[in-house]
Amino acid sequence: MVYQIELLNQLSEKLGILESFTDPCTGTVYFADKKSKQKICESLGYKAQTNTDLKQSLYLLEKHQWQEVVSPTVTVYPHEIHPFVFEMVLSTEYANSQISFTLQFEDGTKNNGSFWFGDMPLIQEKEIEGCCYQKRRVYLFLDATLGYHQLYFHLSEENTVLMNLIVAPEKCFMPETGKNNRVFGFPVQLYALKSRKNWGIGDFTDLSDMAFIGKKLGASLIGVNPLNALFADTPNDASPYCASSRLFLNPLYIDITSVPESKTSQKYQELFNQETLSELQNNPLVQYDKVASLKYYFLKVLHEEFKIRNFDKKKKAITKRGRDFVSFQRQKGRDLICFATYQVIRNHFLKQGKSALWWEWGEEYITPDTPAVCQFQKEYQDEIELIMYQQFLADEQFKTVHKAYRKSKMLIGLYTDFPVGVGNNSAEVWTEQSLYLSGVTAGAPPDMFNKKGQDWSLAPFNPIQLAKTGFAGYRKIIQYAMNGAGAIRIDHAFGLERLYLRVQEATGAYLKYPYKTLMGIVALESLRNKCVVIAEDLGTPPEGFCDKIAQSGALSFKIAHYQRYSQTYLEPQYYNWQTLIATGTHDMPSYTAFWKGIDLELARQMKTITSDQYKQHKINRADERLAYVETFYRQSLPMPTRTDLKYTPKIVPEWFIENVYRYLSQSNSFLLLVRLEDLLGQDEQINLPGTYLEYPNWRYKIPEMIENLTQNKAVVRICRAISENRPFVVGEKE
Repeated sequence: MVYQIELLNQLSEKLGILESFTDPCTGTVYFADKKSKQKICESLGYKAQTNTDLKQSLYLLEKHQWQEVVSPTVTVYPHEIHPFVFEMVLSTEYANSQISFTLQFEDGTKNNGSFWFGDMPLIQEKEIEGCCYQKRRVYLFLDATLGYHQLYFHLSEENTVLMNLIVAPEKCFMPETGKNNRVFGFPVQLYALKSRKNWGIGDFTDLSDMAFIGKKLGASLIGVNPLNALFADTPNDASPYCASSRLFLNPLYIDITSVPESKTSQKYQELFNQETLSELQNNPLVQYDKVASLKYYFLKVLHEEFKIRNFDKKKKAITKRGRDFVSFQRQKGRDLICFATYQVIRNHFLKQGKSALWWEWGEEYITPDTPAVCQFQKEYQDEIELIMYQQFLADEQFKTVHKAYRKSKMLIGLYTDFPVGVGNNSAEVWTEQSLYLSGVTAGAPPDMFNKKGQDWSLAPFNPIQLAKTGFAGYRKIIQYAMNGAGAIRIDHAFGLERLYLRVQEATGAYLKYPYKTLMGIVALESLRNKCVVIAEDLGTPPEGFCDKIAQSGALSFKIAHYQRYSQTYLEPQYYNWQTLIATGTHDMPSYTAFWKGIDLELARQMKTITSDQYKQHKINRADERLAYVETFYRQSLPMPTRTDLKYTPKIVPEWFIENVYRYLSQSNSFLLLVRLEDLLGQDEQINLPGTYLEYPNWRYKIPEMIENLTQNKAVVRICRAISENRPFVVGEKE
């Protein structure tokens, strides 16, 4: 029997799978293939392998839509609450019924009301399995403030239906003093910071110190890579964008010397070896395996000291520090227990030569709540508690970071990064499996910069399950990411509306997500945390997405050399204020490497671009250099006379970096990111998309100690030039 592709297309469309998309750079139209659509349908819970599967899935989907009384989650703006308009489906037996409801507000208070179902406008009727249903448009006049509320519809004494009602602001937070100013700051990769005190990897103390170093240089923010917990047993998997959990921190960022137990542990004092540290400190790359081995060993030593000094033989806390730890465990609850348990189970299996993938652990360990996992927790209680202790220390030190940035009085302060996803083999997914799609991963489609596209090995959220749970899982992660932050970058912000899902041995396809709800949650938490939102909107945008971001009050992320018009760059006054401008991201070359074209040679060498793409990029890069030269002359920036002007791609002219930042500092963009890699002349790229261990991604350190930044002549000179147009602004946040 011929497979009925039209039925697959119908099912895909109903589930939000896009049939095609267009690459805006090349105009190429890409179509989703059959296998990709089948796999994504199945990951959403609807079989699609045979014609029988397709017919059954279409029937079940329609049945579900007619038997679902109300949408499980609805997001509205304040002006849409009075009246609140929504659709309700009930069998005809309710046609003349009075439906009572209870609106329970986030603070626990309640309002009651009722309406006659039959009085509401009829939209459609449908018979399903012998039962006739009516879909009506309901109008309720509610009074609800911004927040997460619950609307209960009491159909009978035994039957109550829940709708999660999110009342979200239309715009994200923006500080009042920020609206009339333009400021700058430094984006840093924490692991890449060199200091006299750290152990060969940047730590929380370094991040605290950067607040005062940055302020001294005139900065109003310090940006940082995601600090989430990675996979402790495979430290060389170093991408901060592929975490094990976005609810916990990376223990490698703990400053061991600042842990109270390091001051009292005799064993620590005896074993500490400065010579070993010097080797790690002096290496231009972060040696993750050696750093992890050293830090985890000493964390275990300090944990023993912690137990002896803070707990009695019955494991009861006997000191304030001990009680603080117990309070931390209680506050983090099931999430902490599952995270620590996952890590110990995974390590246990790896030592036995078994798989690190939780879905290959067998039925006994497939979820956190099986009897075998409960027994494991009892047998390995001390190892699990060690992981909890590491998180306790990380949390302590990260709170100290927050205090440092509040004390700095920067307008923005700490600028954090919210990853688009989490590792598909992660603790986060193992803990809440129903919230994530299985069998597919998030990534990027092919484009002019990467011929194969990208597979990020990230587990995408299941939009259907998110809605059923009131988006509680998403809310929790966003709340954690914004805690203590003055700004947050939403990585791959297009994922708020659609996400490209990769399927093995297939092209992949885009899946739609509920933008209004996801962005509404971001905006609500932005207001509550007084946190500016930056939408990283680089790549292939959905139609109209840029307008939506502008309406949301989030800043759009702009790259300097993408703002080219003809033979020059955009005039500074024409930059939109509601933007962040930068010379690049962690996936792009520093501007010294940009000038030399090192990134193009690297991409050709690693075969992430074709030879034809390489040739075109070389032509484009020459045009980009020339456009900068013309822009500098047009802006009357310090330059040799045109007759004296000589430059070559092999050597970065001394005027290039400083003039780039003089020009960008004049732009109307609210935020300017000043990359230390640019100021320090670093050639090495932080991350090369499309590669793994064949390139030292996430390992290169900056070439200068952070203690020396305020004395570095180039850094000081360029920051002074920037500050002429973007002076330090005192913040409002306490």
